[in-house]
Amino acid sequence: QEIKNATSAEEINNLKDLLLSEITNLRNQKSTAAKLNDLLSQAANKNTYQALEALLQQIRELSATQAYKDQQAQINELEIKLQNLDPTKYQAGINQDIEEQLKNNGVQLSDLDPPTQENLKKLKNGEITEPTQVQALKTQVQTQIGKKGAEKELAKLTSAVQTALKSQNKSQIKKVKADLLKFIHSDNIYWQEQKDQAEKLLKDLEKNSLTA
Repeated sequence: QEIKNATSAEEINNLKDLLLSEITNLRNQKSTAAKLNDLLSQAANKNTYQALEALLQQIRELSATQAYKDQQAQINELEIKLQNLDPTKYQAGINQDIEEQLKNNGVQLSDLDPPTQENLKKLKNGEITEPTQVQALKTQVQTQIGKKGAEKELAKLTSAVQTALKSQNKSQIKKVKADLLKFIHSDNIYWQEQKDQAEKLLKDLEKNSLTA
């Protein structure tokens, strides 16, 4: 319907780009959910630390997706099982995983709010060892890192839009537009919380660009 109402070739192309991006995202979501279900099925039958940890590493890579959140309870059970198999190894693994998440999201410790910094300190120092509490704290820390990472990504996109509009460089505008569409239709749940702002940036780019 929106394509029918479009009044120019430019508007039609913009709507087509949005539609294609959304279709791609829906396919990716289905693929992610199927992959996660398969990994969970395999993990349920593993009883050694090495075998279970290898699968949980793959599962953790999906932690920013809706599919992961939907299966959070089952994943936590597997994490607790892994911790009980070797608490010392698990503690070292937590520290490594959180450092990796901070790096991947471009987030510094100082970017996090004081309560999250305190929880992160407790996790790293092994002050909390009760499995259920460990999972609750880990989830809280990872959520805040994800949210802060999304804010930083949006800030970068905002700056990129401003630079592209100032230069009116065709290839630069095309790249920024692609990055915005990727952000808008990503299955990253933290990016989705910033979706409205990203859509405003896209409209601003399309409205004020002479070459979009």
